[in-house]
Amino acid sequence: MGYYGVEDYKAIGPEWSTIDARPFAPIGPGGTLNDEHRPLYNGNIAHTVNSLQPFGLWNSGNGAQGQVLAQVYRYDQLNRLKQARGVEGLATNNRWQTVTDTEPDRYRSTYTYDANGNITAAERWDRDGNPYDDFSYKYAERGGKLHSNRLYQLNDLADATNTFVNEATGAKDIAYTGDVPFVANSPDVNDDYNYRYDPLGNLAKDIREGIDTILWTVAGKVKFVEKTDGTELTFAYGADGQRLWKEVSPPVMDDTGYRGV
Repeated sequence: MGYYGVEDYKAIGPEWSTIDARPFAPIGPGGTLNDEHRPLYNGNIAHTVNSLQPFGLWNSGNGAQGQVLAQVYRYDQLNRLKQARGVEGLATNNRWQTVTDTEPDRYRSTYTYDANGNITAAERWDRDGNPYDDFSYKYAERGGKLHSNRLYQLNDLADATNTFVNEATGAKDIAYTGDVPFVANSPDVNDDYNYRYDPLGNLAKDIREGIDTILWTVAGKVKFVEKTDGTELTFAYGADGQRLWKEVSPPVMDDTGYRGV
């Protein structure tokens, strides 16, 4: 993780005096990562570098190694994440300053918020710069103003042909929904759309996920879930709020319980 750019790391030992030998690749001067980077002194992360398995392309059977991927982050005046973008191509001399990544939308994501801090839109792109998510978040309104922070509908407007690949290997993508009509000031907003809530504001139903009923304890813990396929899940908790057991009906395996020591 980086915050200040070239000032993030300074060697104190002679063995790290040359850039090529340092454990952390400097971001500049020069190159795409340096050009996109903005030093931050408020605790927000300005960039990260990881070598995780290739995002969405990992196959546990072929032993593929992770790629070195940098991510650069931008924030708004309220320190909310507004944009992230990926940079590939770390040079063999362990320097980013010679790297020019010509794909501006590589693993890019953007976020938009309303005045109350709720996300209203989010877009994401894959490694090759193809859009695979274009989320639109819907909330209730009264008199043209936000009525509550409860999310009632989530639409994915990205082209269905560009849904993210390799879901079979673990990268799941919310299915393309199109622009589902949403009436923000409808008096039946809690009955007509995907997410529905109980009188206390707890999520009670998720149509897309096939969850028909969610019941909660007075302490705000989920105690019962019923799915549209007939599956039921029941949870029990101890006095400290820790879950003691979960029961699935019809059973799919032996019961699992947790006992305090």
